[in-house]
Order: sequence, then structure tokens, then C-alpha cells
Amino acid sequence: MLTHEYTYAYAAVDVAHGVLDTLILPHVNTNCMQVFLDEVA
Repeated sequence: MLTHEYTYAYAAVDVAHGVLDTLILPHVNTNCMQVFLDEVA
């Protein structure tokens, strides 16, 4: 049996200040995107 496991990296750069914000999350879905957007905000 072949199985795959994925991890997703979310990243955003503030070019004005040179700050990189990243999160490693288990899925690409609305809930994970909201977690990332809350972190970036």
C-alpha cells in the first residue's frame, strides 16, 4: 500500500520592513488559511 503524507508551508513577506512570517500546517483549507491570516495580522 502506497501512502503519502504532506506538510504545507504558508509564508508572507512584509517588503517594507523585510520581515518574513511563516507557518507549517498540515492542510490547505479554510481553517488553516484563517490561522495563517490571524498570525500575519
